[in-house]
Amino acid sequence: MRMITSSHRKNRGVVLLLTLMVVAILVVVVGQFASTAVLDTKIARNRGRQTQLLLDARAGVEAALSVLSDEPPGEAEAGRLDVVLEREEATIRVHLEDETGKFNLNALKTPPKGITADRAEEVYRRLMDLADDPAGTLPPACAESILAFVRDEEGPLPTLESLLAVEGVTKELLHGPGEGGPGGREGGLSALLTVRGGGRIRPGVGDDRVLLALSGKMNPKVLQMALDYIRDPVPKPPPQVAALAGDVLPWIVWESDAFTATIEASREGCVKKAKAAFKRNGEVWRLETFDELR
Repeated sequence: MRMITSSHRKNRGVVLLLTLMVVAILVVVVGQFASTAVLDTKIARNRGRQTQLLLDARAGVEAALSVLSDEPPGEAEAGRLDVVLEREEATIRVHLEDETGKFNLNALKTPPKGITADRAEEVYRRLMDLADDPAGTLPPACAESILAFVRDEEGPLPTLESLLAVEGVTKELLHGPGEGGPGGREGGLSALLTVRGGGRIRPGVGDDRVLLALSGKMNPKVLQMALDYIRDPVPKPPPQVAALAGDVLPWIVWESDAFTATIEASREGCVKKAKAAFKRNGEVWRLETFDELR
């Protein structure tokens, strides 16, 4: 009969302990590899989805260009157009807004031909007075701070959101209450101001306060009479209306030259938002800028 000594039992215990430790380490390593593989798969899937959403947003840009090329922008209701696309498993919403009905802040430094910088500043100041309602939407001295900011910039403002660097300017002030994003028109300054286009203003596609700011002598009725006379000089209006029309005429343009778009692409519960700006060169609309929103 074979005798098992205490020494042998001890050795077998050590071997069993080491075996259990090795198995435990292997379980941890395999589990870690499995967890890493699952995480990598999720990351790859998410990157693929984000790439697809970016392509969807780009498709929204192409849709916007198609709409601007095929439909006269003047047909847009109050200067706005909405387009909805269904693309495979994605839904793409595009909101287009005519920037030609707004005052271009860059005109304060480089006004359109026939308009002086002093005249542009006068229009800006009147517009800011009209923008400040009895509730005090526009903080005191904010208009002057914006003016100084525009003057101090080396070149033209690239986006209206550049004004967020001005003390007192907030997203709500720029785009109004609610979500407050580009394209908002709920009382924000973005309904009145832009950095797009050639600087002239198209009647009928924006807030009437922009047109009223062109002269300190206008009210809505006189404004309409002056615009009617600019369009058709016959019959001749009262002398004061004719003089006012001549004063306003250098600012007026009858064709849109700049649109912005907010784009929202959704797919499998994920959303990608982007903004784009379009500029007309002759008869051709071209993409000027495209930025993803985070």
